[in-house]
Amino acid sequence: AWFEPEHHILQRVAPFFVDRFASMHWTIVTPDGAAQWDRKRLSFLDDAAAIALPASDDKETLWRAYYGSIFNPARLKQRTMQREMPKRYWKNLPEAHDIHALDDRAQRRVEGMLMSAPVDRDRWQTFVQENVAAARPVGAAASLTESIRECTRCPLWRNATQAVCGAGPQPAPIMIVGEQPGDEEDLQGRAFVGPAGRLLDRALGEIGLQRSSFYITNAVKHFKWEPRGKRRIHKTPAHQEIAACVDWWKKKSSWSSRA
Repeated sequence: AWFEPEHHILQRVAPFFVDRFASMHWTIVTPDGAAQWDRKRLSFLDDAAAIALPASDDKETLWRAYYGSIFNPARLKQRTMQREMPKRYWKNLPEAHDIHALDDRAQRRVEGMLMSAPVDRDRWQTFVQENVAAARPVGAAASLTESIRECTRCPLWRNATQAVCGAGPQPAPIMIVGEQPGDEEDLQGRAFVGPAGRLLDRALGEIGLQRSSFYITNAVKHFKWEPRGKRRIHKTPAHQEIAACVDWWKKKSSWSSRA
């Protein structure tokens, strides 16, 4: 690793890397000297004896190809990147030369990802498609609510207490759609009654609005969770689980003048 510090910190920080990478041979090179670890002894070299920054590295091409392949355009946050690694250090990062081009293409790649159908159709995706296609048609609000409560289109109903339907005027001027019910919503059977619902109420109150003016629902109707001790911790729903609920959301959104 090549690092260009603003202060003479090498001897102070080198023991951290000994603890962190004790099983590896490594060298940290700076303009003022180097630290070397041979898995037994930590030694320091002055700038005259230290290894110079190489003009090229054969592994950089491989690393940049790998970095570009794992780059997720939907999660690009340059401010977070700069907070973790300030931009003044980017000149010594091989992948930094590619970030600008990856950033320029990020929005187009996200749009392409959203528009493309999934290639890997596992057993749950097949299950969802077959059950959505075979679902009985629903129309009135009462029958739609009943159908949602009886829904078994994806496996989430097995571990949830109940399906959580939306609530609000029908038709409604605006529909608010969350991701999925939380722990409190699952137990009470009502949307947005947990921490997110209380935050929503405060936010609406600050601008002089009430939740009763909106139709509020979730993209997924059952709570997806994993155990953490005695608690049930929210787990992000998968694509196929969201797809299983699209039909319910579309029927409700058709009743709203703006969704």
